[in-house]
Amino acid sequence: MTRPEIYLDTRGEAAIENFDDLARHFPKWADRAINSALSSEGYRVLGILKSAFPGGPPGHSWEKLHPYTMRLRKGYRNRQRKKTPKALTGTQRQKNPLSKFKGGLRYQVDKESKEISVGFVNASASFQRLLGKQAEGYSVPVTRQMQKLFFALGLPLAAGTDRLEVPGRDLINPVFHAEKEHIAQNLERKFFANLQRYSE
Repeated sequence: MTRPEIYLDTRGEAAIENFDDLARHFPKWADRAINSALSSEGYRVLGILKSAFPGGPPGHSWEKLHPYTMRLRKGYRNRQRKKTPKALTGTQRQKNPLSKFKGGLRYQVDKESKEISVGFVNASASFQRLLGKQAEGYSVPVTRQMQKLFFALGLPLAAGTDRLEVPGRDLINPVFHAEKEHIAQNLERKFFANLQRYSE
């Protein structure tokens, strides 16, 4: 029996490559069955990505914000200002620096190429650079102004501290790496289940 040949890219893409063969063997329902399988699996993987906030993807534990960072955020929120911005009001405040990206997660089915993309789909170049920076980690040079701010908040930096290190927090690659076997199995299973359902 002809089976779907599935391509997986751990950067967030999966595709069925032998659509022509499947269409010849299942001419009536192949197109619909593949598109439905891709959409269903895209939705499932999207749910896993969203559930990774705020702790990190399966098998990976993102480091929590440093207590100094939390104090800085609190100091910023409590600063004197004429009007409290809406983003800083309310009791439920984000404690993970990547939580603000959660709403940007999407999945997209390309019905022509028989491909799904899951993650930050169609993100701008600047946003992609920001995501890459967060995934890999980065360091921030300590300025004199920052030293004064830390000191004013009762968090003096150790002598000689010239950089602050921010750990990497990758999301897409770990999830797709952990799920790649399930994705392939699910796409095949859902494809044949759809064929059976449509032919009844």
